[in-house]
Amino acid sequence: MVSSTDNPKILIAGEDKTACGVLKSALESRGYSVHVASSERELTELVGERFYDAVLLSLGMSSLSRLVSLLSVNSGTTILFYESGDSDSQGESMPFGLFVEPVDLAEVAHRLEERLDGRTGVRGLNSILQGVRTDERKIERIARFLQEAVWIAKWDSLEIEYINPSFERIYGVNSKNVIEHKRRWLDFIHPDDKATARKYLESVRRRLTFHPIELRIITQDGRTRWIRTKVFAFLNEDEKLNSFIGLDIDITDQKNLQFAIRENEALFKSIFEKSPIAINIFNTDGTLIAVNEASISQLGVENSRDLRDINLFDFYKVDRSQLLSDSDVFIESTLDFDDLRRNRTIPTHRKGQAYLELAISRLGPDDPEGFIVQVSDVTDKKLANRRIAEEQDKAKLYLDSARAIIVATDTSGRVTLINEYGSELLGISDSRSDKYVSFLDFVPNEHKNLAHEHFIASLMNTDMNSIAEIPLLMPDGTQRVFRWKSTVLHEYGENPVGLISYGEDITELKNAIQNLEESEKLLNRVFERSPIGIAIVNPQGTILRMNSSLLNILGISRPDEVVGKSLSDDPNLSTFVRDILRDDRPFQTDVRYDFSRTIDKGIFRTSRRGIAYLRLITAPLKTDGNGPAKDIVMILQDITESKESEQRTQYLVKILENISEAVISTDRKLKILSWNRTAENIYGYEESEVIGKLLFDVIPTEYNEPDDEDSIKQVFLDGKWTGEAYQLTRLGERLLVRLSISTLRDKNDMIEGLIFVIQDITEEKETKRKLKAEKDRAMLYLDIMGHDIRNKLQAMMMGYDIISRLVDKDEIVEELIEQIQQSAEACTELISKVKRTERLTSVPLEIHDLNSVVQRSVSLFSARNPAIDIQLESSVKQANIVADEFIDDLVLTFLENAIHHNDRERKRIWVSLDYTNGKYLLTIADNGPGISDERKKWLFDKERRFGGLGLHQAKQIADKYGASITVKDRVPHEYTSGARFDIVFPRI
Repeated sequence: MVSSTDNPKILIAGEDKTACGVLKSALESRGYSVHVASSERELTELVGERFYDAVLLSLGMSSLSRLVSLLSVNSGTTILFYESGDSDSQGESMPFGLFVEPVDLAEVAHRLEERLDGRTGVRGLNSILQGVRTDERKIERIARFLQEAVWIAKWDSLEIEYINPSFERIYGVNSKNVIEHKRRWLDFIHPDDKATARKYLESVRRRLTFHPIELRIITQDGRTRWIRTKVFAFLNEDEKLNSFIGLDIDITDQKNLQFAIRENEALFKSIFEKSPIAINIFNTDGTLIAVNEASISQLGVENSRDLRDINLFDFYKVDRSQLLSDSDVFIESTLDFDDLRRNRTIPTHRKGQAYLELAISRLGPDDPEGFIVQVSDVTDKKLANRRIAEEQDKAKLYLDSARAIIVATDTSGRVTLINEYGSELLGISDSRSDKYVSFLDFVPNEHKNLAHEHFIASLMNTDMNSIAEIPLLMPDGTQRVFRWKSTVLHEYGENPVGLISYGEDITELKNAIQNLEESEKLLNRVFERSPIGIAIVNPQGTILRMNSSLLNILGISRPDEVVGKSLSDDPNLSTFVRDILRDDRPFQTDVRYDFSRTIDKGIFRTSRRGIAYLRLITAPLKTDGNGPAKDIVMILQDITESKESEQRTQYLVKILENISEAVISTDRKLKILSWNRTAENIYGYEESEVIGKLLFDVIPTEYNEPDDEDSIKQVFLDGKWTGEAYQLTRLGERLLVRLSISTLRDKNDMIEGLIFVIQDITEEKETKRKLKAEKDRAMLYLDIMGHDIRNKLQAMMMGYDIISRLVDKDEIVEELIEQIQQSAEACTELISKVKRTERLTSVPLEIHDLNSVVQRSVSLFSARNPAIDIQLESSVKQANIVADEFIDDLVLTFLENAIHHNDRERKRIWVSLDYTNGKYLLTIADNGPGISDERKKWLFDKERRFGGLGLHQAKQIADKYGASITVKDRVPHEYTSGARFDIVFPRI
């Protein structure tokens, strides 16, 4: 007996509550702590709450293999199986545990104490399953209770030694075939999952894995299925690993369901976003959570943020209690968009009143987590219903006054009752009516037999209306044809007492049918001979007929190549088929028809090639005014030539609208025909104001030369004229313009008008004049500096030479004379620099390699200044830029500037050339005194001249190349550590 101090915990699982109760009482009397689970859910909850030393599991439990997998995760738990009720086990010891009758409690307790070894002596699932290797018959008895596949394989070779019937069913194999051919479990695993399976078995060998995994298998017939497998390592009597046992569950349907769920989630998202129905999602307090595009469009706002303040119960006037009581609610709501805009409820652009239908469903089965609301705008439907009601009233009035005969006859054919219209039409007076006139009296002789047969057939046919077309004689001797519908009248529901007949006058209809037949013959002739391409298709898109003109347009030799084929298979028309097949309204579009696609994938062979433009027009052919389309007529027109002409015209119009010159066209009498946007901007007149007016009345023109007055005559003679003139704008501004006039000719080369291209050159002329004046003045100053001042400096130098020889020199005199000499030489050098760049504006630009220029300039500078420490780095091999002969002066200027004011004992210069952001960056830095932030701002200002002549000349050279110069500190925020110049050149 188990000691009470040990108090092992036992879990009994079985659906037979009586048997479980007996076991529970007996075991508690022996000192065990016992819990009972009568369902899979209870078993799962109890196992999750605590550890049990042993579990008594009934073989009658459903999903037995899943429960075994759940319980065997903890290897310290002993699992004992038992059967209750009638069973052929009769308390016999089985390999998975102990099978006993519920009344044999002593045996249950004895076997349980053996398993627990008097205390907690748990040997685990492996010790319980040890008997599997010794008794194959017992395995089969267990396996017959399992719907899952069970297999046992050798430890070393993995050859299968046993499989149960469920294995044969799931894997589609025969057990004898598997055992004899020494098949391995891995042989059935999908090639892509074999590595995972091998790794899993190795983990089982090392006793590291206690959880199932999911794999794909290939069945005997080649199908792929999913299994969830749990593999155990078995021990022999010496506690050595002996074999594997596997428990496989077929989860293919579960996997497919998971895939379907993911696809459905994506589909729902797609449907939600792209649904043409407005869908809103609200939480339980009515706050809007999400809307789709259709809802945004329906409410006439820009985006979902505009709807963030709306509430389900306030905005749509929904009763909260109704939503909580019903799972699905359908209500109607009305929105006044003018009021919404006035009260700033939402920033809608819609106007007027809208009628909405709301279909509201709860999110959550019982306690709602929110509401999904589908909103349908039925405004058009409401208005249509009103119109329908009005039309129905009109129809009723029309039917009441419809011209039809209603007549009742007895079984002899005598008239017993006739309506007012029939009485008036046939001339039957009340006195004649009382005499029971025979209805056959009004039927022409040649049709009396037909009328008599219809009368007899109608009396005999008691289940349905009889219909016949019988003419009647009118009082004036003419005949009119009526379609008769006759119904039997019964006496007390049994014996027929006569007929009631409804006669519809179809005389005009019969005439119309005859005319229609003649029209159809005419239509067929028109159809075949029409120069327009015509085809007839049915509502499913199948081609029924095609005329010869359409065959020519499509390049088809015979109609039988396309008749019977579907428009959906034509790659050029497939995108339009849905619109083509609409039976409610005509459809028209222009199609870009690629005959090369038709050759490769089309529904017919064609002799045409290349691209064509076709105008496609379809219209329904209806049997009546309200019925569905019987067929669809499709017209194709080849508009390739006009389309290309239109494209060229649009292209030219676009050019004219964006050209920088005013372009004006006139007729031969100079009446304005067109006036582009630039003309509007220059002269101040809108196009609509000047069309049809004389050009020179709108734009007064004054020519510079007297001969130019005859410019228009010259255009008519020579075809063109170009010159300059002065013109007045709408505001009276006087413009100097360059006029180019040419003729506009028709296809017969006859002059039908003139084209004026006008360019405003007022500012251009003034700028050129100012530039010339400035250049002349600059050249004058340059000549004075280069000639007169240089001569004066030469005289000073000669005077200095004479004085230096005549005057006794002392230290002060020598210093003054040296200063005079240095100043004169500096002035001479300054003049030379200025004269050198005299040709800067006139020298043409060429392609130069900036890398070569920098290396050449650094070498020349180093030769002149050997004491200077200069470092050059370049990350580019070749840097092509647009420059001229002054590019070397530009680089040398910045190198010389780097040491000009540098009084350090060791003067250093750093030069680098890099390619960055699509441009070339030349950097020249020094360790001189630097440049303050204030002086950086005005360094290149010509008014302040902080930078000296050399830097200003370098700036002019850089501007000509399109380069930019930036001044920085060599060490950021420490300008006294030296300056850095960044020169950025555009790349070509």
